[in-house]
Amino acid sequence: MSLSLAQPELDAITAACRKHQVLRMHLFGSALRDDFDPSRSDLDLLVEFQQIEPEDLSCAINRSRVVSRAEKATATGSRSGWCWNSQ
Repeated sequence: MSLSLAQPELDAITAACRKHQVLRMHLFGSALRDDFDPSRSDLDLLVEFQQIEPEDLSCAINRSRVVSRAEKATATGSRSGWCWNSQ
């Protein structure tokens, strides 16, 4: 079974990519093969962000690290790791 997403899930991913200035996101690995199992497989993503100014680099690094913790942050409502714009 390969990964299949419903339209609301695709819309949520699109919104998150826009919010976090993602230029491209590529899915690879088992999610594209017949051996994908949603109960035990992870998702392998390559994320390319839009051009980042040097002073914004640490924020971008934080953003990229949080991708792996996104599910936990959503479940707990935690904001740790996310870069929030205070302006």
